[in-house]
Amino acid sequence: MGLWLQLFAFDVIGEVTFSQRFGLMDIGKESDVIKQIKNVLKSTSWVGQVPYIYKIHQLLSPIVGNRLSLTARNGSLRQFTADQVQSRVLRGSDHRDMLGRFLEINKAKPIDFDEAALLSMTASNVAAGSDTTAISLRSMLYYLLKGSRCMQKLVTEIEKTTEGMPPYSVVTYEQATAMPYLQAVMNEAMRIHSIVGHSMQRVVPREGIQIGQYYIPSEVIIGTSPYVLGRSEGIYGPDAKTFRPERWLEDGKKYDLCYLAFGGASRLCIGKSNGNPLDEGAFGND
Repeated sequence: MGLWLQLFAFDVIGEVTFSQRFGLMDIGKESDVIKQIKNVLKSTSWVGQVPYIYKIHQLLSPIVGNRLSLTARNGSLRQFTADQVQSRVLRGSDHRDMLGRFLEINKAKPIDFDEAALLSMTASNVAAGSDTTAISLRSMLYYLLKGSRCMQKLVTEIEKTTEGMPPYSVVTYEQATAMPYLQAVMNEAMRIHSIVGHSMQRVVPREGIQIGQYYIPSEVIIGTSPYVLGRSEGIYGPDAKTFRPERWLEDGKKYDLCYLAFGGASRLCIGKSNGNPLDEGAFGND
């Protein structure tokens, strides 16, 4: 089931980015692009936590060759993305998808957002969007199947929302966001099994910062892991390791301050606007 959710997420990202499914649900197996994405994310995790690895790699790569998928200048993912961009440019289209928006920016600001930036942004959307969406879908399905009570509450809410709708109708974005228990299930799934496990690092401002009883000096690098924070009993109580969506209906505003599934504040992940609707669409339609 985990594989099928990965393939589903990848196909949906294709629709969002290119208005075109990749067809992996039809094939039923991973493509070379997905395999490369996995390698890219592995090397990104290393470089993100130990940046000097990148510098050492760049010095040695002329001798030992490329060993970080993150720095690959070719390969399945890049070629696939380049082909999609080239095809759209040649045939033209008025699709209001992500690629369409990128092309509009490229046309309006060709220097600030050149073809290399366009290709990089499009490839990043495919690489980051598909894998993270698959993780959240797997977490939601796993905990819902594990707890029949939660599953039944969600099914009841969906049935109430779709009552009177024709068979096989699609739940709209507005309907999905108006389902409080569905939203709670999504938050709880990404709290207890975060998309990102490593520390999200930040640099302390020049004036330093006082956090509670602790003073942290200027330009010190600090960070916290969404996985650790999401399971903190100091925040979520003694049942922090238990999947209980109701907590978000009881005191959601309090927990929102500590919810780092998509980062926070000015560093909020831009993919949140894609990730949540995909999860809502997958579980909001029965």
